[in-house]
Amino acid sequence: MIVQTYRYRVSPKKVDSYLKIQKEADQLYRKHVDYQIEYLNSHDDPWDWLEIQKFKSKSDAEKANRLDEVEPRLRELFEAFINVLDDKNKEVVLESFESRSF
Repeated sequence: MIVQTYRYRVSPKKVDSYLKIQKEADQLYRKHVDYQIEYLNSHDDPWDWLEIQKFKSKSDAEKANRLDEVEPRLRELFEAFINVLDDKNKEVVLESFESRSF
């Protein structure tokens, strides 16, 4: 299993817009890729968000990362997403992991 995390800062005043953007993007992704997703908001810092995506394989993760080529609406949603981020810090930190089980 491949796990990708995205850490970013969302303005607390824009959380409703953020969640609407993410809901629409999720619906588009699910048309093409089987995956799981969670959105975590920090208890200590309401600006801090962690998005966790889980894919069954590396090829599924790679397919998801190229979906904006198939679904142009995802590009528009990404621009809307950038607009809900902290004006002082629009950085999105991506990390990718491979899950290991015993």
